Amino acid sequence: MDKVLERRKIIKTFLEEQMTLPNKDYPLLRYILTVDEEESNFILTQMGWNEEEFVYFTVYHIEIKQDASIWFYENRTDFPIDDFLIEKGIPSTDSIAAWSHIGRLKYQTDQEVLAS
Repeated sequence: MDKVLERRKIIKTFLEEQMTLPNKDYPLLRYILTVDEEESNFILTQMGWNEEEFVYFTVYHIEIKQDASIWFYENRTDFPIDDFLIEKGIPSTDSIAAWSHIGRLKYQTDQEVLAS
């Protein structure tokens, strides 16, 4: 199976499993999983009412690039996702936190390659 397709399946299954876990801070919120298969973007959000307040936030935003690297744009959990990916056979070097220094360097390098 193609590496990108395999990783799409792993990420989608992971997020679907995350949807079954209760949120102790907001037990009445519901999960919404948005998947863009063509662009390999996965966004898990939670929304709903918490007493008198409407709550909406992104739990995970994950993208799988064409080189099969997995980019995290948002992770509002304390779940050790790197360990999970390693258990699934994905090397830690393929998992990039976009907000990190490494993410910035990789993004700049990718942009330079696209510009040339």
